[in-house]
Amino acid sequence: MLPNGFCKVNHFGPDPSLTCYNARMKKLLLAVVVGSCVGAFAAENEWPFAILRSYGSYASNPRFTERAFAAQERHPGLLDEIWFAGGSKNGNFVPVAEWGEGAARENLSARERCKKLGIAFSYQQGVTLNHGPDDQPHPGFPDDCWVVDRDGKRRTGLFCCTSPFARDYAFGKASAILAALKPDSYWPDDDLRLSKLDWSRSGICFCERCLKMFSAKTGRAFTRETLLAALEGPKAEASVRKAWSAFNGEELGEYAKSFRKAVDAASPKTRLGIQIALSANTIDGDSWKTIMEAFAGPNGKAGTRPGGLHYSDRPPREMLAKMDLVARECARSGDLPCCGQMCYEIENWPHIGANKNPNAMMAECAFSIAVGCDSLALYWGADQDGQSDENYDYWFDCVAKWKPFWLAARDAFRGAKLGGLATYHGSDFFATERWTWHDSSGMQRLWENALPCTVAEAAPCAWHLDEIAVQTLGADDLPKVFAKPVLVDASTFQTLKEKFPSLAFTKKLDVQFLAGERALATAVRTAGYETFPSGLKAEGVKALFFPKAPDVRTFSKMTADDKAAGTVLVPTEFGGNVVVAQYARFAMPHLFWPDGRRHAVLDALDAAVPGKMPVRLVTDGYSVAIACRVRADGAPAGVMLFNLGAGETQPLELALRGGAEKWNLLVPGAKAPVPLARVGGAKGECIVRVPPIGALAPVLIVPAR
Repeated sequence: MLPNGFCKVNHFGPDPSLTCYNARMKKLLLAVVVGSCVGAFAAENEWPFAILRSYGSYASNPRFTERAFAAQERHPGLLDEIWFAGGSKNGNFVPVAEWGEGAARENLSARERCKKLGIAFSYQQGVTLNHGPDDQPHPGFPDDCWVVDRDGKRRTGLFCCTSPFARDYAFGKASAILAALKPDSYWPDDDLRLSKLDWSRSGICFCERCLKMFSAKTGRAFTRETLLAALEGPKAEASVRKAWSAFNGEELGEYAKSFRKAVDAASPKTRLGIQIALSANTIDGDSWKTIMEAFAGPNGKAGTRPGGLHYSDRPPREMLAKMDLVARECARSGDLPCCGQMCYEIENWPHIGANKNPNAMMAECAFSIAVGCDSLALYWGADQDGQSDENYDYWFDCVAKWKPFWLAARDAFRGAKLGGLATYHGSDFFATERWTWHDSSGMQRLWENALPCTVAEAAPCAWHLDEIAVQTLGADDLPKVFAKPVLVDASTFQTLKEKFPSLAFTKKLDVQFLAGERALATAVRTAGYETFPSGLKAEGVKALFFPKAPDVRTFSKMTADDKAAGTVLVPTEFGGNVVVAQYARFAMPHLFWPDGRRHAVLDALDAAVPGKMPVRLVTDGYSVAIACRVRADGAPAGVMLFNLGAGETQPLELALRGGAEKWNLLVPGAKAPVPLARVGGAKGECIVRVPPIGALAPVLIVPAR
């Protein structure tokens, strides 16, 4: 035991020895931080928290499932639910008659075991629209149930969601499984979407039925050729793109009603949830609202399982791109009255032992809770992988060690939204020059530079605009976006001036690009230095800023011209302020802010945001991603720091604004929280010192109670 009450962990990183775990951990951790807590599944009307997602049926994975049952006995309350699956043939559709009997034969033997151990028994249905290989023969299926792609080819194996046969098939297959198993929850797979095909060749379906329905909806007579021209041609129409996206979302919702009807008919107590792949796929509609409302029914609730990709720990920053989408889905769905659960998808189906480390997976799950999830879909291995019982047991023991930390984070963040800086999504998205069906918010680079980041749908205290985001802005967006503080880089500021020449605030600053930097985004030139009040200097300057109004504030200077500024704050006519900085856009993946530049930008943002940004990393260095959840008044409800580096951090100083004067640190594997000493802070803020954080590890900072 260490003096401060911690067990021996690797500088707040995962503890491979598992010596820290004991039965007192959950009680102590939750009592101090969030009061008494009951497991999610045990609570009235609350959905399961820790869900084991099986690769298939019990029959195909008996050894792995038996290790799960043994882990539940070893750690009572470890798992709240198990999703079993099966019934398809190599990912393809099969006749409905084969489903109910096959599902019962493969899974019923595990049902009673789950019941005795207090584990919910549930089912994941694969192949809802088009997950498997296409262009395969399907005897007995009509030709018009399949999609027609952009080239006019009928793709057998990819259901068209408007097909009456496909909807009847979905109802019949789900009804057969539900009647046979009566599962506690039922999760159609994430192929309940139209984005199965390569995004560059997406836009399906162009069958005669879909074209006729869309034509009737828009009042225009479309053929496949004329619709494609309106979507992607030289004279593409933003209104048609937007209408096509909405049409697809509505029809996916209509298809999803087949599952609701099946539940009502065969197993009314079963909860429905939709597994989501990527929240940025606008081909499927502007959100998953239509599917979730269909699943919930008039008076119920549905679950959503956001999170796709990130199959390997080797590029840890790839996780941030995934978390960006997860945060967006949680923010959108969490505000829906029909949402009952937001369950993170850990993604490990292409399982190779070297791809995912169990403790790193647990850390990833913790960060997903920080950005908005309230439950976890965990999966590790399958009998087909040929792993040992010891491997399985180690993974389950890792889950046991981390679960109290997850629950503490979930409960500390309950009711609070992700705060910080968010990219603004303009109303003219479908009219952008670089338009694709994939609308990513692009926050990864800012997260990597230790800014607290969020999404537009959550609780942003300031906006970020890059040049693509500026393209999405319409005239009606201007009062909305510039009423808040906005962060832009030099190129983006110039694009604003060109697109909206009537904006008064853009005339307050002249931008002079150096050595053709704006045209050569892939080159870095140095013309003097950017200098900061601390005396530090930064190279990589791409522009000189010349203030033309007395209310433009300067936060760094340029050595190339004594009249030029670096980071500046420009007041707008809409009530907000624009922070213009060097390299905020990150056209190149290795362009990060030197610490002087980062502090200059943060100084400007603190000056621009009423009450300052909710949290600020005071220490130099930026391997730490910051997820800050804020209450309705903007004060932090808690902060999770995630070390994305390959080694432990130095001790960190963190400024927390508008919240409590005393804060506690929670660490995975520790027996109890540790009070954090205040080491400074102006009025309205508390600066605390955080001990070193281990590689790829999170810590949770919450108000002391």
